[in-house]
Amino acid sequence: MNYQFRLNCGLLRLFDAFDSFPDELAPGFQYEFSHPELERLREAYRLDQVAGGGDDWSKILNLMHQKTI
Repeated sequence: MNYQFRLNCGLLRLFDAFDSFPDELAPGFQYEFSHPELERLREAYRLDQVAGGGDDWSKILNLMHQKTI
């Protein structure tokens, strides 16, 4: 795990309800990359350009810190 991920998890641990362990009762999750609505949003908001390169966590942080015009 990288530093930024550990830092954010550390911040979440300040909240009593946060639990970083897997939840066996939670439903499975899988990305659906080929959904037409996702493609529309990617183009409309230039998500690929804004997210930039790097690993998924870096892309998420880039999207979170993007300033809106």
